[in-house]
Amino acid sequence: MSNDSGETNGRLGSFFDRNPWWWVAAVVVIIIPLGLVLILVLPSSKDDPARTGGPDPAPPPAPLSSPAPNPSDGGTAATGWNDLGCNGTKGSTETPTLPPKATWEPVGAAVAPSSADYGPSEVSGFVRTCYQHSPTGALFAALNIVSAIAAAPSAERTAVIEAGMTAGEYRDEALSAPPGELGWKIAAFHVEGCSAERCNLVLVVSAKGSFGTLNVPLIWAAGDWRVDGTRNAGGGGLESVPPGYVSWGA
Repeated sequence: MSNDSGETNGRLGSFFDRNPWWWVAAVVVIIIPLGLVLILVLPSSKDDPARTGGPDPAPPPAPLSSPAPNPSDGGTAATGWNDLGCNGTKGSTETPTLPPKATWEPVGAAVAPSSADYGPSEVSGFVRTCYQHSPTGALFAALNIVSAIAAAPSAERTAVIEAGMTAGEYRDEALSAPPGELGWKIAAFHVEGCSAERCNLVLVVSAKGSFGTLNVPLIWAAGDWRVDGTRNAGGGGLESVPPGYVSWGA
């Protein structure tokens, strides 16, 4: 399977070849592999206009359509949203503008953030679930789901995908794709928009000095944040972390 543009490109090309699900411009990583099947295309030295004297590289892909940030179930920034879900904690509805405090835990070859408040509050192998019903909880969910799907061994990969993604064509793509190995780490994030029902996030990941974006659409379903299996998420290569993104990582 190939990505939307029909090409595998960049310094992480070999990683993407082994993880075609991530690059179907989808459903996490997810986010991520994750609806999410993510597409990440980082520039290579052969095709990089900055090295060949060609035109400036294309800007990052347009962000996903952002939902209104106002809660719809009676919550406020001070009280949080009313549905606590399986996580059980209530947080602020405000979008995070600083790197959240987290304990970074190994997830196979990856690392993912963990917090007593934000989640995941339930962990079974690579299945990491139950995140706070808040924009920050959605951020923790996005990175955990993306990392777990990318790093999970074959024996656990189906359970990870089914727990982290809602039903849809992009989850089907993820389930049918072969497992791969993680080759990047989180560098920064940006919350495009967040409501009680849906959050759209962009993760900036890095590998071997190159950067790329992963657009991760999340929905609140059955009391937890999950990657939307019906949404086609995009991604693209970057020269550096864009202005306005919040640096974050282990």
